[in-house]
Amino acid sequence: MTTKKKEYNRQWNLKNKEKCAKAQKIYRAKNKKKCTESQRNTDLKRHYGITAKKYDCLYDLQNGRCLICDEKKKVLCVDHNHVTKKIRGLLCLRCNLGLGFIEKSLEFFSKAQRYLKDRMG
Repeated sequence: MTTKKKEYNRQWNLKNKEKCAKAQKIYRAKNKKKCTESQRNTDLKRHYGITAKKYDCLYDLQNGRCLICDEKKKVLCVDHNHVTKKIRGLLCLRCNLGLGFIEKSLEFFSKAQRYLKDRMG
């Protein structure tokens, strides 16, 4: 599509917001699975730099299990290093959130470990 055509379409969409919104709603209702998969692919690409196909491969390699607690889940979170952006694996939501808190302060984690160890016996 040429730049001129893209600009024309953009301007038309701006002038016809309600008509566009209605058309999008109808399209999404008819193509729910296609739209959901497309959005999933877009989100994974934007946030983690991987495709839905790559996520599915990781999920299958892990047999749908969290790498920390080993629980089988329908959906796993992509665990990644926030500095290097490198993907470490897939975790359940609980483990991913816990790891996020621990990662921010390894000193806190050591203290929490000592606390639990002292109080378990």
